[in-house]
Amino acid sequence: MKKSILLILPFFALIFAAKSQPVANGSFENWNTNVYYEEPNFGMTTNLQSYFLIQQGNVEKSTESFSGNYAAKFSTVSNGIDTIQGALFVGSPNSSTINGGIPINVRPLNFVFDAKYSIQPNDTARLFVAFKKSGFPGALGLVIVSLTGTQSTYQTLSTPIIWLDPILVPDTMVAFISSSNFDYPAIPGSELFVDNINFTGAVGAPSTDFESWNAIESEEPDNWSTPNFVLLNQTPCVTKSTDAFDGQFAMKIETIVSTYADTLGFATNGYFASPFAGGMAVTQNPQLITGYYKYNSVGPDTALVGVFVTKYDPILGQTVRLDSMLIYLLPTNSYQPFIVPLFYNSFPLADTLNITFASSNFENNNNFVGIGSVLLVDNIEVAYNSVSSDAFESTKTLDVFPNPANNKLVVNGKYLNSQGHFKLFDCKGSLVLEKSLTNFVNGNSIDLSDVSDGIYIYQINSALENKNGKIVVKH
Repeated sequence: MKKSILLILPFFALIFAAKSQPVANGSFENWNTNVYYEEPNFGMTTNLQSYFLIQQGNVEKSTESFSGNYAAKFSTVSNGIDTIQGALFVGSPNSSTINGGIPINVRPLNFVFDAKYSIQPNDTARLFVAFKKSGFPGALGLVIVSLTGTQSTYQTLSTPIIWLDPILVPDTMVAFISSSNFDYPAIPGSELFVDNINFTGAVGAPSTDFESWNAIESEEPDNWSTPNFVLLNQTPCVTKSTDAFDGQFAMKIETIVSTYADTLGFATNGYFASPFAGGMAVTQNPQLITGYYKYNSVGPDTALVGVFVTKYDPILGQTVRLDSMLIYLLPTNSYQPFIVPLFYNSFPLADTLNITFASSNFENNNNFVGIGSVLLVDNIEVAYNSVSSDAFESTKTLDVFPNPANNKLVVNGKYLNSQGHFKLFDCKGSLVLEKSLTNFVNGNSIDLSDVSDGIYIYQINSALENKNGKIVVKH
């Protein structure tokens, strides 16, 4: 059964001429398992950073192996702005060194591996191994291999380990493999294939043939993007919930801290970029985005829904934002409607609508973010302005100012000398203030001194003209 829509009834007067339609998978009935990338069971890679950059990993399981079924392919990739080399780390890298590592209690003589590669001019692939021992400053032993140019078929390479102490046995090994330099700008297009990493001269040293890989995957809502790929071996922050407003499923978003210390809890019908971009294609200007939500907050947290309307400008060669609106969703233990109004209705017409939800108040770093806050959303729809092209040229006579408003708002009509009615709603549809309007020509003053700071929707009805819009109150 559909729940009560009384909270959004005041807005029906604003959309009497608009048409409404569901957002693609806006009822969250359709889900599929999405494999983001695969990770080798030996070390950690740059796949996560690469996925942020180009939506795919850059350390891949390759069937172009020297022996067995698979090798590791390392690629330096770019999105035109940033570049990242394909790299694998044994240990945890920071700006100056690699911490942690894996245990070892032998002194091997040589570092051996099979490789083929195509390294761009002025670039260098690197393989580095260091052996450490607690109490010994710096590396106890190390090996560095540099690869340039092209080697089109696999070659077995063996490099001696340089031991800085002739007796001590290491207790930890760290390493990295990279398709490009770390010390100089990486060059997109460099590729390195590696197979059969091992050590000679000692029994029990770590090795890998890159035969074993783990899929990084999660169940994802069709037509929506989530940051679940960041949560390696953790509970995803976006999941399918049977606690639905209608149908079988709703989308559940939970605020979670990843192993990389990122606080996550987002979903967007676009993709992740500074911070969100893309969205669903539209051919008319959107007027309202509606839906239902339930929210269990931790502490004084609030959820967010942000809507962004854009148009690609071929002259500028970039996407231009036409309108946006951010709405706070307060805690509620039962499904409640929400509405996000937009007020751009001019030329150029919008071509993209982005809808983004967050389970916490991530608007800026000063806001409280409650780890464990849970947002459920369902039945997302969009209504479009049905104003014809000719209507954009019509002359409007009503004027509402100032905006932002302090303690007073003035409603003026250039040519109107009749009666009307003014209503002010908050963004959840609750009536905040109303007043009768008398003489538009002389201007009507509306007292806002008892209205809290925030974003509001006004509606003006008169015999000659109706008007609605957005007003910011800031005392």
